[in-house]
Amino acid sequence: MRTNKNRVFFLIFFGLTATFYRGYAQLKTSSRPAIVCNPINLNYRFALEGVSRREAADPTAINFKGEFYLFASKSGGYWHSTDLVNWNLITTKDLPLEDYAPTAVVMRDTIFFVASSGKNGTVIYKSGDPKSGKWKVANPALPINLVDPDLFLDTDGRLYLYYGCSNVDPIRVVELDTKSLMPLNKPVDCFVADRTDHGWERFGEHNDSQKPSWIEGAWMTKHNGKYYLQYGAPGTEFSGYADGPFQKGVDVFFSNGQTQHIAFHGTGYKVPEAPAPANEGVQKLKGAGK
Repeated sequence: MRTNKNRVFFLIFFGLTATFYRGYAQLKTSSRPAIVCNPINLNYRFALEGVSRREAADPTAINFKGEFYLFASKSGGYWHSTDLVNWNLITTKDLPLEDYAPTAVVMRDTIFFVASSGKNGTVIYKSGDPKSGKWKVANPALPINLVDPDLFLDTDGRLYLYYGCSNVDPIRVVELDTKSLMPLNKPVDCFVADRTDHGWERFGEHNDSQKPSWIEGAWMTKHNGKYYLQYGAPGTEFSGYADGPFQKGVDVFFSNGQTQHIAFHGTGYKVPEAPAPANEGVQKLKGAGK
């Protein structure tokens, strides 16, 4: 959740590409599927302070009852669509719309929403009728200093929260109780920046700076029994800001794993031998960044 405005453009590019790919995997059509390209046609809001830049970083898209909802940073609301092409803005006073990097997940016919609070006592919200813009508090005080969250519901019904945005601290994960939405255990450190083995994580426009690198934007995908934990590095202000996943086939706790770099911002794409594919559902890519 770094406040550098450059991440707005990066995250729209990478985030919406992945979330829409996931969404279309669920659409069933009688003819060839439709194609969506970026940037999509939204009524984007521009920054309310400082230099005028377009908002809508850190997008999360979900499939709820066969329709789609898109949440993004500092956008004055969230969007609804039935076809992933035409979007209508829904405004509400019930959600912290000025917080960065929202995440949402569907459980028990309800959407659960949380954003980056940057402090302990983060509030988690819920709604069974998101079209109305009405939300209620599901957990008034999550005891985690939350930045760049990602809610991931596994196929066994267990719920996990990934989070982290730092040049010092690691990406972390904790399992949440699916009813109280409180942690069931202590957070687990997944990994920190690895400047030695991952050259693309080195700080600087040319990846040659000795400054500590940022890692952020955790985004979990499960496909065919394997887990792909995606994250962004080394800094949103650089054209080489990149997106890469760890792959692991055993569990959701990424204390180790095989990294596969898949995309660069501004310098093209690289597809690995086993790319991180779409999930069975639409969740969120905070790819960068977050």
